[in-house]
Amino acid sequence: MELKQLSGDPKHATALNQMREHYDQELAKWKQYAVDYNDYQRFGTLFDRNVPISQKNIKPKKPKKRKKAKPTT
Repeated sequence: MELKQLSGDPKHATALNQMREHYDQELAKWKQYAVDYNDYQRFGTLFDRNVPISQKNIKPKKPKKRKKAKPTT
């Protein structure tokens, strides 16, 4: 149950680079297929490790209000 930070250990640099490469490939797929509704596209920027935090809009957008259905009688 011990956790140890290994990302700075040179012995694990190859594994870290492989994980980063895989992450970047999966993020590229996300960006390609993310739909524009439900605000999914913004997560491509939020999860991009190469985009500085200052350029990320972290606050979620407010959802659009739905119109109430008229009761049927």
